Amino acid sequence: MNQHLTPIMIGILAATLPAYPVVGVAAELGQVDVSDPTGGTQMTLESGATVTHAGAGAAITVSGAGNKVIGDGIRITAGGAGGQNTPGVKASQGGAVELSNGSVQTVGTGYYAYGLHATGAGSSISAVNTEISTAGLYSHGAYTQSGGKVTLKGGSISLTNNGSTGLRAEGANSLITAESVDITTAANNSAAVYVDNGGRVELTGVNASVRGNTIAAMTARGAGSTLSLKDTHLTAVSGRGIDAESGSLVMTGGSVTAYGDAIMANRLYGVQGGAVEVSDATLSSSNGYGINLNADGASAKLRNVSILAERSWGAGIWLIGVDSELDAVDLHIDSQSLGIDNRRGRAVLRGGSITTRGNNAYGLYASREGGTQATIETYGTRIQTSGTGSVGALARVSGASISLTDSTVDTEGAKAHGLFSSGTNSKVSATGTVVRTRGADATGLAMSNRTIVMLDSTQLSTEGADAYGIWSYVTGDDITNTLFLTNGSRVDTQDAAALLVTGGNHDFTLRDAHVTARQGGVEDGGLLLHSRAVDVTSGGTTTTIEAGQVNLDAAGSTLTGDVLADSGVVDISLKDASVLTGALISRGGRVNSLGVDATSTWNVRGNSSFGVLNNAGTVRFVAPDAHAGFKTVTVNDYAGGGTLVMNTRLGDDSSLTDKLVIDGGSTSGTTAMCIINAGGAGGQTTQGIRLVETINGGTTTADAFRLDAGSTGYRGSAGTIAINGYDYSLVRGGANGVASDWYLTSVYTPGEVDPETPEPPITDPGGEVDPGTPEPPITDPGGGVDPETPEPPITDPGGEVDPGTPEPPVTEPGGPVTPPEITPPGGEGYVNVSPESGAYLGNQLAATRMFMHSLHDRAVGRITSADDADRAGNALWARVKGSHDSGLRLTQGKVDVDTDSYVMQLGGDVLHARAGQDGVILAGVMAGYGDARANSTSRLMVPGSNTSVNARARGKVTGYSVGVYATAYANDVTRLGAYADSTLQYARYSNQISSELGSARYHANAWMASVEAGYAVQPFAPGSALAAVVVEPQVQVAYTRYDAEDATLPGMKLESGGADSVTTRVGARVYPLGKSEASATVRPFLEANWLHNTGAPRVEIGDGRFSAKPLRDAAELKLGAEGRIGKSLYLAGQVSGLAGNGDQRGVGGMLNVTYRW
Repeated sequence: MNQHLTPIMIGILAATLPAYPVVGVAAELGQVDVSDPTGGTQMTLESGATVTHAGAGAAITVSGAGNKVIGDGIRITAGGAGGQNTPGVKASQGGAVELSNGSVQTVGTGYYAYGLHATGAGSSISAVNTEISTAGLYSHGAYTQSGGKVTLKGGSISLTNNGSTGLRAEGANSLITAESVDITTAANNSAAVYVDNGGRVELTGVNASVRGNTIAAMTARGAGSTLSLKDTHLTAVSGRGIDAESGSLVMTGGSVTAYGDAIMANRLYGVQGGAVEVSDATLSSSNGYGINLNADGASAKLRNVSILAERSWGAGIWLIGVDSELDAVDLHIDSQSLGIDNRRGRAVLRGGSITTRGNNAYGLYASREGGTQATIETYGTRIQTSGTGSVGALARVSGASISLTDSTVDTEGAKAHGLFSSGTNSKVSATGTVVRTRGADATGLAMSNRTIVMLDSTQLSTEGADAYGIWSYVTGDDITNTLFLTNGSRVDTQDAAALLVTGGNHDFTLRDAHVTARQGGVEDGGLLLHSRAVDVTSGGTTTTIEAGQVNLDAAGSTLTGDVLADSGVVDISLKDASVLTGALISRGGRVNSLGVDATSTWNVRGNSSFGVLNNAGTVRFVAPDAHAGFKTVTVNDYAGGGTLVMNTRLGDDSSLTDKLVIDGGSTSGTTAMCIINAGGAGGQTTQGIRLVETINGGTTTADAFRLDAGSTGYRGSAGTIAINGYDYSLVRGGANGVASDWYLTSVYTPGEVDPETPEPPITDPGGEVDPGTPEPPITDPGGGVDPETPEPPITDPGGEVDPGTPEPPVTEPGGPVTPPEITPPGGEGYVNVSPESGAYLGNQLAATRMFMHSLHDRAVGRITSADDADRAGNALWARVKGSHDSGLRLTQGKVDVDTDSYVMQLGGDVLHARAGQDGVILAGVMAGYGDARANSTSRLMVPGSNTSVNARARGKVTGYSVGVYATAYANDVTRLGAYADSTLQYARYSNQISSELGSARYHANAWMASVEAGYAVQPFAPGSALAAVVVEPQVQVAYTRYDAEDATLPGMKLESGGADSVTTRVGARVYPLGKSEASATVRPFLEANWLHNTGAPRVEIGDGRFSAKPLRDAAELKLGAEGRIGKSLYLAGQVSGLAGNGDQRGVGGMLNVTYRW
């Protein structure tokens, strides 16, 4: 029908024709009302029709289940000027409306002129690509009540008057769904969405813009109310973006941009706070919080959400409600002020990042100001702040705590802090976390007033002037801060103290921690711990709070930096292989004690002064360098049991050294002193090098210190230090020094018996005492002598010990016996000299003597009769000699050297020329091999015991020689008359020195030249009994030049001090001249010589020179026989003995074989 239908007509048709659908006609219609009480009426309006209505009720009203109006392209206008309550479309009591591609406009400025209104269960309105606008007050674009439903797809909603809402759902089961809809409003107190009292709104791909003044652009109010957003974008020019007021918000994708809070979860009175779930979305606030959990029990569950809080006081997320909760994964916050601000709730962050950019900003802020907790937990979260005074993470007030796991905190700005924990029982903990600060006065961790901080496997580093690693401060007396650094945690500073404490008490517990302080980027001069007072101003009055008790308990930890106490009392304990490198300095305050257990070490890198040093481990003075020289540690009391490693430039009394000073206190226990030579060349001391000094009445015990086997050049057999020829002993009192001080001395001076501890009297055991029984002699076992084995108590300082001299007689039996007066070996000022010097010189002397020989040592005499006219031809010869020399002594100390040597030489004539009628000139070549062993024994005095030990060193020489010789005889047949002989040899030696200090190999070479002359005569008358006796006076001059490489042993370098020598021999040989061939096969001989040597063999060791007492003059005697086997083979053998000045002696034997042809 193509006509206008009035409402009465539509109603009549609906009543009379219930079974037939009403066919609409394209027209301009008035009000459309389908209210068939029996239901089932469906009206389809002509496409493109207009519906205009200005009266009461909606322009289109459908009421009753089964009744429906359908319209496509319908333009609906409701209301007029001053019109009241004229909605565009209303469905009630189960009625339904379906619109598409049209518009709904309410133009009245009165109240409640809704665009779409569905009320009651089963009532529904569907609008596709429909433009909806309202002009009235509180005139919502789409409104559902009491279970009504509105479905929007495409299109738009525009609101122009106050109090209006784009989409509003009230009551249980009320539902609005909108997809790809644009919602705009510029009116005040308007909103894009409002869900109340159990209603539900679901938005997909919606763009909403609220430009008027409003509280919230979207609201889900009341228990059961739900607002769901998917890929929806909301802009709120003023006010908040979304309120979850005891309702629920579920947002996936999209964004919220708001002037105030992007999202607030608050509550109705007596109802749980709102719940927010947001994922893959962006939230932005220009003047508030990204998310404000502003009600008790409010919660937010975030996944991959980005929040931008631009206001200078705003925060990414604010937890102000009691027991409010934040559960965030991959949350990214960028804020000018605070990232997470938690006052009463619990926040858990996994991954993601927090970035703040303003001054005095906080990445994480937990301050319990109500309820029972304010906690923040992060797992793998990155926190960054930039700005003066900013803090990465702050926990304050009891019940507030921040826990960081596998996270990073970076701050940049002056006076910033990476972590901050303040207030009674506030807690900050970090595990596997990295904290870095950059800026002046920027502290890695600040903690104050009864707080507890636990850092586990956490790295904390600062960069900037006065950027402390950890600053612990207290503003009242009897208040303690507690810090735990465990499981590989590190603290590193570049230009400030690692640990700064000010005011009050502080307990630091370190387990497997590493703390390194630097100054100007270098470790030298860095402060590990600095204790200071703090000024507190209150009410205009400033009070200075001194530091109290500071405890640093380290186990398995490495600490680098000095400890400076300007206030308070500091006690330090090192356990379980802990290492502290730095100085301990009391200045204003007091470093009270340092305890070093058996496994731990204190490396002393600067002068230190404090109370008590308990050293059961190792106290090691750092080697002097360009930054710090030798160091002094001054303590009141010292308890030993461990090791002191000290550097000493070993030389004379003026040697620089590290030192331990006992100031007014005492020592206990026994400490091993490991002395490291710091470039000293050794030297002779007078009083000694003082290592331990007592002042102000300080004392040491007699067994307080001993030398450690790890000392440079330590000689175990004597308990001394061998440095370049001098053996140093550690002596209490030194050589006439301060009785309680300890010295290194290379000179032994007998000590006096302490008058307070006299020797006990010897009482009569009840029998006779044999005064004639001498002390048993000491048997040298052949190696280093047990230092506990004493030398014989009575010696003659100037000569041999008389073993038959008895002890002084004992006084009458029955009373105390006066002990004999003991003269220590060596006497006053005895120098302990290393035996290695003797071994070196023993090698030298063995080498220079090895291949030197006379003519008769090389050539066996002709065994002929006086009338034998035969002429001898050429000869091949070989000789073997063995000898033992003893009694060689050094001019310093008590060093004796014995030498055993073996030599084999062979040679042959290469020239045989006649000289005159009977004479002959022979020339030949020779080569040799020799081997020698030198044994050097030095008697070293054991300080304080009046006993000595024998320290030994061994030398070895293996040599090879080549040479030439020339000999002239006046009579080649009888060898009577004059003769002359000369030799020139070159020798190369491989040498070795070995002792308990170690072993050294070196090479040497020598040139040897000799000129000898003699004259054999028969002085007795022919026919007499002695007519056949030949006397042969001889004279020989030999020159030797010896050069050797240096020999280096631990603690000493031995250099040849010059070995040029000239030896002269004057003697005579006596032998019989055979009368016939038959009687001339064996010829004995006797030779006596006087030897004189100009050489002064010496060795230079460091700055010292040690020389052997030269064998200036010696008598030599040779006894032997020469014989001939057949006509060509000659044999000779001899034994020899030598005795010279200084009790030097030698014995030897030689065998010579010569073949002539």
